[in-house]
Amino acid sequence: MKKRILITYASGLGSTIEVAQEIGVTLGNLGFSTDVKPILDHPQLDHYQAILVGSAVRYGNWLPEALEFIETNQQVLRKKTVAVFCVHISNQGDDAGSRKNRMSYLDPVRAMLSPREEAFFAGKFDRRGAVLLLPGWIAHLVPTMDRRNWKKIRAWAVSLQPLLQQA
Repeated sequence: MKKRILITYASGLGSTIEVAQEIGVTLGNLGFSTDVKPILDHPQLDHYQAILVGSAVRYGNWLPEALEFIETNQQVLRKKTVAVFCVHISNQGDDAGSRKNRMSYLDPVRAMLSPREEAFFAGKFDRRGAVLLLPGWIAHLVPTMDRRNWKKIRAWAVSLQPLLQQA
């Protein structure tokens, strides 16, 4: 029987959706039955052996709906194999400060449950995102920065295979 995996996500402007979909495709190619669903759809968790939860990071934090999902479902999630991922545009460096800041994105999640795996992926930033953060006239000057590393995203999904097979 194929293991059923839920990949659920909270996305601000769409970058996290695409990351979640790519993880789903990669795991599907490995023989898993995957569903990719937004957190805002309140997916049911009972029929899945493992759950991957992802969120965009805004102002150094997971989106509120992602944290609410974890909090609301923490009893069920503690009984499942859970991995989490972040999609962010800041703190991408390999220096100690960037690593520390990046790791802190998951502190509220870790306070509620212990994910088996964690991943941090660079995201995409464009004018739509800039409008949320910057004055309008400056936002129109911001070029699109797509820093997503699809090889890294796929490699993380592949690295989950042994964990998910045991779920």
